[in-house]
Amino acid sequence: IIVLYHLQVESTSKKMVQYNFTLFVLCSVASVPTELLAFSPMKAGPGRPTTTTTTAQAPGPLVVSNVLQSTSSSANIDNHDTTTSSSITSTTNGTESNTDVDVVSKRSQSVESFKVMDVLQRANELEFQEGHKVIHCEVGQPESGAPALVAEAAVRALTGPPREVMGYTDAFGLIPLREKIVEHYKMKYSNDNENDNGGDDTRLNNLNVKNIVVTTGSSGGFLLAFTAAFDAGDVVAIASSGYPCYRNILSALGCELSNVGVNGEFKLTAVELRKEIERREECGDKKLRGLILSSPSNPTGAMLTPDELRELCQLCDQEGI
Repeated sequence: IIVLYHLQVESTSKKMVQYNFTLFVLCSVASVPTELLAFSPMKAGPGRPTTTTTTAQAPGPLVVSNVLQSTSSSANIDNHDTTTSSSITSTTNGTESNTDVDVVSKRSQSVESFKVMDVLQRANELEFQEGHKVIHCEVGQPESGAPALVAEAAVRALTGPPREVMGYTDAFGLIPLREKIVEHYKMKYSNDNENDNGGDDTRLNNLNVKNIVVTTGSSGGFLLAFTAAFDAGDVVAIASSGYPCYRNILSALGCELSNVGVNGEFKLTAVELRKEIERREECGDKKLRGLILSSPSNPTGAMLTPDELRELCQLCDQEGI
């Protein structure tokens, strides 16, 4: 109770309270001493906890301190909520000189961290560095590991025989892999298309290796897709309940966000999108340039029906989204 009360007092918004409560639950499950929660993963700022200064001692005469300053410190933070700087102390002929250098961009300071990863990082520290037993409930991920055939192929590629050269690939991914992905799409969706429109699907027939890009994770794919589709200042619509990294990455790229409310089934359909389009027209706001949507939705699991998806696509075509 003391820990929860302390975190609520230090919080400045509902979002902060919910995040700190997650940490409190993690502490309870792992039976971690309460003093281990004496840190703030949020940015320091007005009314927020001050982040503890960490100093790293380098060998030789050079000392570098990475300091996350808050408004409670006496340093000038130049109208930023928080400033990360390097204070470098060098010694020459017995004389010390101090230089403060702002090493973090304003862009990076404006992007919030992915809270799930913050909790996961702290949980891993508690488990692997501090020896606590932690029950992980932070992220959703498969527990089965890689399929046996994939694992065996990876071992063969690394060890042989014959031993393969692990060099650079094509920037879009291995061509044989992309060819197999094309085959997979055509085989998987050809039957569906025959039922929907007699098998006449130009997009599926025109699908080729040039349309396929292999990335090392969805975030890499988001960066490529968002930078290809949007410019800084474009307004992109996202569901009010959706994957947080859409918001974080778009903000980092300089895009403006439009939160569109979901319906009673936690869906963003053409009905909700049309309301947002009309609202922006009435208010004189900038037009929407894009829409980020997933089905099934993360985290609600809501799925659009084929008709709902078709109506959304038609509306986006009409509005140039």
